[in-house]
Amino acid sequence: GTLRVGDHVVSAAGGSDGFVAAVDGSGRPLWLVRAGGDGADGFTAVAADTDFIAAVGAVTGDADVGGVPVAGTDDQTLAPDVLVAGLGADGAPRWAQAVGGEAEDAAAGVVITGDGVVVGATSRGVVTRVGQDLGLEVGGAADALVVRFDRAGRALGAALVGGTDYDGARALVARPGGATLFGWFAGTLPGGGTGAGLIADGGDDAFAAELDAGGALLGAATDRDRSALSGAGREEITAAASGADT
Repeated sequence: GTLRVGDHVVSAAGGSDGFVAAVDGSGRPLWLVRAGGDGADGFTAVAADTDFIAAVGAVTGDADVGGVPVAGTDDQTLAPDVLVAGLGADGAPRWAQAVGGEAEDAAAGVVITGDGVVVGATSRGVVTRVGQDLGLEVGGAADALVVRFDRAGRALGAALVGGTDYDGARALVARPGGATLFGWFAGTLPGGGTGAGLIADGGDDAFAAELDAGGALLGAATDRDRSALSGAGREEITAAASGADT
């Protein structure tokens, strides 16, 4: 329907749309941006610094972010893609991209680094960006996905975190010198940059994967010694936050 934030008004283009709104320190609305198309769309996470804002969510088919068009990755399916958008500090949309494929994909988080934007997501099937194959194919039912963009919206790289079972991402947070992706895995999680793989004790275990300052994947660990992420039952991380030093 229609959304009002102070004097700012937007109307949904389809069943549901996403929005990003800004308010000042006193709560006064500064701007409002709508995003969506004919399908079910929405934003689920946002990151900001002094002059740039990144938002991620879901988009079904073709849509727009404040008038900037974004093309779905597969026009033959109604499965949602991950929506990534870059905006200026004034709310003016700069670019928008869809990441995913013919199966359902879901955003887990976004952070802004010195090199640009890092997105964490859960993906199924072959991962594409605006119809261009990124050369990634999920090994099992689902994998966690990391995609990097520069501030102009150009894709810098992508990587999957997962094995041949059901794996995915839950949260992505910034940390000094990089970012950390949190998620879950079943069966075996290949070690990637660490060399050694991880084996789930129970049905699912949680994992933490470190990313460098550019958003490239370094490795993953379950921290078994403290039983923080692994056990005989089902373990899962549902949210994460970063502090001043960690």
